[in-house]
Amino acid sequence: IIDNTDSHVAVSLKSREATMGKPLFEAYPATNEESADIMRASHEHVRRHLEPHTMPLIRYDLQQPGGSFEEMYWQATHYPVLDAQGRLEFILQRTQNVTAQVQAEREAARIARELAETQQRNAFILESLPVMVWTNRPDGTPDYYNRRWEAFTGLLAAEGMDWQATRGLVHPDDEASVAREWQQAVAAGHEYQ
Repeated sequence: IIDNTDSHVAVSLKSREATMGKPLFEAYPATNEESADIMRASHEHVRRHLEPHTMPLIRYDLQQPGGSFEEMYWQATHYPVLDAQGRLEFILQRTQNVTAQVQAEREAARIARELAETQQRNAFILESLPVMVWTNRPDGTPDYYNRRWEAFTGLLAAEGMDWQATRGLVHPDDEASVAREWQQAVAAGHEYQ
């Protein structure tokens, strides 16, 4: 290590004096041999191809002033710094703290799993109830019918997803008033029975 930025010094909680002139893994010990191998492979890629290389996401927890460790994730890219003859002179490492992004993705995945479980549970309940169930969008367009509704009406859900397909289910004498009252209920957003 020949130098370190102020921002990296602040994040790593190690002074320049504690890292300059030392081999990378002496200044910043790898959390395990696998992490060290990934770092070495990235450096070797830069040496061999003289092009930037971004490492896979790594977890590298930092010790806090009280002695505890904070879970942290980093994205590191290594860039070749060439001399006037185009030979590799240095490898510049740009490290970004992506802990907030990783935590947000983890939370989004947790929420998606919970939502999927809730949807499966709700679908099971709606299909198990001994009654006809259907739901509509706010504009009144049907968007779900359970199997009991299909069995009772003889219409498949795909056929019954518009008002025209269901018109024959209401007695002809009642069709006009049912359609009018339904449209009024949808427009006003109130209960219709």
